[in-house]
Amino acid sequence: MRKVIICFILFVFSSVCYSQANVDSMEISLEKEKKEAILDYTKAIEISPNDANAYFSRATIKFKFLDFTGGISDLNKVIEINPKSAQAYYYRGFYKNALNQRGKDA
Repeated sequence: MRKVIICFILFVFSSVCYSQANVDSMEISLEKEKKEAILDYTKAIEISPNDANAYFSRATIKFKFLDFTGGISDLNKVIEINPKSAQAYYYRGFYKNALNQRGKDA
């Protein structure tokens, strides 16, 4: 009976360690994908500097990195290109609020 309990404990422990390693690996992979996406949108903007969608997409990724200032800057560019973009105004306000909240927490 003792061997069964020990085997069970070892099995559970190894499963938890394996699961945590997978989670860590996935998080690293997602961070890498976000960085690559920012680089891709930056290249798209260099090719077509008046592409409001590229700026907007890059702003949303910057938000995921908690780069609110960078996201706001991109959204300002979206509004400059397309002043009727209600979505850009909405998200810019959202990012500004997040930036203010972050400053209060610091």
